[in-house]
Amino acid sequence: MYSFKLKKVVILSSLLLLFSFSKAGAVNLERNFIYLSQGKSMFIKASDTNCVEWNSSNNSVAEIDSRGFIKAKNLGSSTITAKDKINGDCAYCTINVTREEPVRFIYCSQNNFEVGNNIDIYVITSKNASSVKCDVYNNGAKSELDSFVRIDEGNTIVWRGKINVKNRNSYKVIPYGLLNGLWTKSENNFIEVFACENGNEQDLRKRMASDKCIDFIASCEGFANRIYCDKIGGNVYTIGYGHVVKPYEEFFDVISRREAKALLKNDVNNREYSRFLNEFLIKNKVLCSQNQFDALLSFTYNLGVRWMYNSKLSNIILNCGNGNSKNIIGTVKSDNGLNVRTMPDAGSKRICALRNGTRVNIVEKNNMNNEWYKVKLDDGKIGYCFADYISISEESEGLKRLSNIDSQEFIKIFSAYHHASGRCYWGLLNRRFYELDIFFYGEYGYKGKFEPKYANIHNYPIPECIKGK
Repeated sequence: MYSFKLKKVVILSSLLLLFSFSKAGAVNLERNFIYLSQGKSMFIKASDTNCVEWNSSNNSVAEIDSRGFIKAKNLGSSTITAKDKINGDCAYCTINVTREEPVRFIYCSQNNFEVGNNIDIYVITSKNASSVKCDVYNNGAKSELDSFVRIDEGNTIVWRGKINVKNRNSYKVIPYGLLNGLWTKSENNFIEVFACENGNEQDLRKRMASDKCIDFIASCEGFANRIYCDKIGGNVYTIGYGHVVKPYEEFFDVISRREAKALLKNDVNNREYSRFLNEFLIKNKVLCSQNQFDALLSFTYNLGVRWMYNSKLSNIILNCGNGNSKNIIGTVKSDNGLNVRTMPDAGSKRICALRNGTRVNIVEKNNMNNEWYKVKLDDGKIGYCFADYISISEESEGLKRLSNIDSQEFIKIFSAYHHASGRCYWGLLNRRFYELDIFFYGEYGYKGKFEPKYANIHNYPIPECIKGK
């Protein structure tokens, strides 16, 4: 009996294997049923084949083009057919077009703000919306924002409201739009922000991109009001300021610059870019300043998060500490700030002024003339501070500071990320150089923008592989 059962299993397995091989080239769709809001589009993709003919059973409800882009036109249902042009196999997906969502985008005017600030919340709706409101969640409490100023702008309406930031806890804002007498909650269209001082002190805390960083990324990516195929980026579909449209993601066919900025802020703040970078730095106890965070964030938005996992770049960042030694840290204790001078003399030239609470590295622990400490600033400059206004402490073991990084090796490794599709690109190298400017000097491009022709005023070495190209 045992041998008989074994033979049956072998025969059955052989039949299943034969069947699976016969269907290896079959066309497949990831989803069989999709809801899509009226006026929106979606990109769907067939697996196991690149040679597909698309068809919609009801073009008045939803139409689809040769790339697999669906446009939801009117309420109702339509069956989408993906037909393999080679073997004739078909796969099917039902599209159910639901009523228009009045809210298109939401964003906050400022990306960095402090407790006590009033911040502007902008909700962008279709022309059909008659009003908006928002649920605001903070510190376990829920409030409603319902006072907005209406601004008509092109084919949309922009609604501006204000929130007073009362604490450092996150603020989650979810918008509603009023359309034909019905309030519609925009579940997937929300923002989450928190107070984050835009200072250059190195510390270990969760950060958001500065406004200068957002503007710099936008200038690097360039604006596209319609979706296009980015061939250099690996044949991905892109819209706005570098937003990659993934399969089965809803999007609008045409967007304005304001909407593109809202989309960019949402990508940077709420998708993996800021979140993964914050987790990488905090988990590994890497202290950074705002400009260093911004430089790494721009890099991550351009190239993705893979570099954080066992790459040469991640390794040099993780090795920027002082081993088992302890850093001697000075903290400014003066409400009026503290001057840093070129010499241990009140009459010497002033380098800069430090705000109360600013931390600096103490180069020499024993103060000079019993009055001055020799200090190292985050930008690498050396100076002297009056000792009476500095509190000395030892930094805990295991902490790393990006100001201690091997700058020449970091520049070499960072600059190597100028390839795409196996080729060298001057545009990518110039972006790396601009990001190095942000990292080391807090300089956000030429007049705050990316320029294709980079002057290389800091004389970064040109990688050998791109010379002469």
